[in-house]
Amino acid sequence: MKRALKVIVFAVLIFLLLLELIIGSIRLLYYQKNYPFVRVLTFQVGGLSQEETVSLLTQKLISPQKIYLKVEGQLFDLDTQALSLDYDPIQTAFLAHTVGRGSSFLGNIKTMFQPTNVTPSFKLDQQALKLAVEKIESVLQISPRPAKAIISGGKLVIQNGTKGTKIDLNQLVTEIQTAFSNGSFQTLEIKTIPVDLRLNQTALTEFQKRGTSLFHKNLVLYADDVEVKISDQDLVSLLSPTGGLNEEALDELVQRVGSEINRPPQNPVFVIQGAKVVEFAPSRDGLEINPTKTASIITEIINKLESERLITFSSEVPVERTFSEYKTEDVNNLGIKEKIGQGDSDFKGSITSRVHNVSLAASKFNGVIVKPGETISFNQILGDVSALTGYQQAYIIKDGATILGDGGGVCQVSSTLFRAALKAGLPILERQAHAYRVYYYEQNSEPGLDATVYDPKPDLKIKNDTPGHILIQTKMDAKNYHLTFEIYGTNDGRKATVSKSILSDKLPPLPDIYVDDPTLPTGTVKQIDHQASGAKATFNYQVEKDGQVIYEKKFVSVYQPWANKFLRGTGPTN
Repeated sequence: MKRALKVIVFAVLIFLLLLELIIGSIRLLYYQKNYPFVRVLTFQVGGLSQEETVSLLTQKLISPQKIYLKVEGQLFDLDTQALSLDYDPIQTAFLAHTVGRGSSFLGNIKTMFQPTNVTPSFKLDQQALKLAVEKIESVLQISPRPAKAIISGGKLVIQNGTKGTKIDLNQLVTEIQTAFSNGSFQTLEIKTIPVDLRLNQTALTEFQKRGTSLFHKNLVLYADDVEVKISDQDLVSLLSPTGGLNEEALDELVQRVGSEINRPPQNPVFVIQGAKVVEFAPSRDGLEINPTKTASIITEIINKLESERLITFSSEVPVERTFSEYKTEDVNNLGIKEKIGQGDSDFKGSITSRVHNVSLAASKFNGVIVKPGETISFNQILGDVSALTGYQQAYIIKDGATILGDGGGVCQVSSTLFRAALKAGLPILERQAHAYRVYYYEQNSEPGLDATVYDPKPDLKIKNDTPGHILIQTKMDAKNYHLTFEIYGTNDGRKATVSKSILSDKLPPLPDIYVDDPTLPTGTVKQIDHQASGAKATFNYQVEKDGQVIYEKKFVSVYQPWANKFLRGTGPTN
């Protein structure tokens, strides 16, 4: 009995030894090859290396150019190239090679000696598929609309969501997977599933509350001298009706911020002809926002705007900098290194001739260089203002009256230069306010920051008391009725402060005035003046350097009350 048992054990050991020898030989023989009975779909890949398998599958596994779907009784096609939808021969070859090389000894032996089908792998851009499905849903007009907050007619409006249906994206992916797995690409019948995006009353009330908390609020994001203003309409559109923020809307806003801030580095340009710079561009660092950090900042600020009584919030945007090869001071020896002051003004509502005159007058100051210790005379730089020098008829203030005259709009330019000089901390030697408050000069400014000019008097005079030359640059945006003056020079550490303008001695506007004008057809009424209350506007201007006040001045502007003035046509009608 014992002898028989020993024989059996011996025989088993011999069998296992022989089996291990056979298995080892097969493993050695197929060390870098697929085992003999492996196939992908109908294609035999047994005995092939991974490289040979990839080559064979690349030829044999052919994706269709289009996949056809039937949704809601309508036929649609999906472009496989647009979806990056294709077989993956490399991954499939890898899977074929792993057959018989698992962790189970018996399982490996089994797969070595019996046919094994490997399901081919494929690639698919899920985001592209989602967008394609959304287009189909748009054509079918089946998608429900989510609730949203909008600002319309100066009011916050909450639009509730709706009911609808959506394509079953999970089923579609499964059907595509099945088609690629068996190599059969028939029309796919895709179901739609009901979706209800309506909010209940509690959720609507909460959504309304969140929208109200952002109404009339705004956000300013900036990097260097670039500002991106985000309105309350933009802010409320970010709110998700189910809480938090709409990630898609947030991504779009971040992209918009990037489009306005991102820029390549810029080397300086400085070309002088005579005593004027005819071509100038300061050196600028290249900027590129960090989208993730920017989205995080916007989210954090919106949370603050929702929970706190803030109206405006400003925040710097983190950016990656790329430095220019040269700096502004490398291309000139005049001490013109950086921007030291900027003034802006809007003039919406200006007639065409006034816009023309603003642009022409501003061009006279573009590129002007002022030496250290030299005084700028606005009238002297401007020169003759008449039809002979290209100016057109527009309304001007002369001797306390509004009349048509050559060069109407020139004072828009002097007022903008006045503001730039204040920001730069330069001494204002001579300045006079207008006779009355002109609405052009208060569109983006407090009262009292205007400067009237008329040759020979009054004039606007500004002194350059900085250690270097200063350069004046102007930017005219006729489309948006905006004018900018920039002053470049050497920042010597001075800091300018302009106090808030205080209005006193207020008087109501005068009654409307109508003047007969035979040059206008009878029945025509044309407004040439806008009413304004009379007042005294006062602000303090102070410049400090190294802790010491180096210049200060109180500006007092006395404005007469003014009336709406209309021209009433008395001439023949056409």
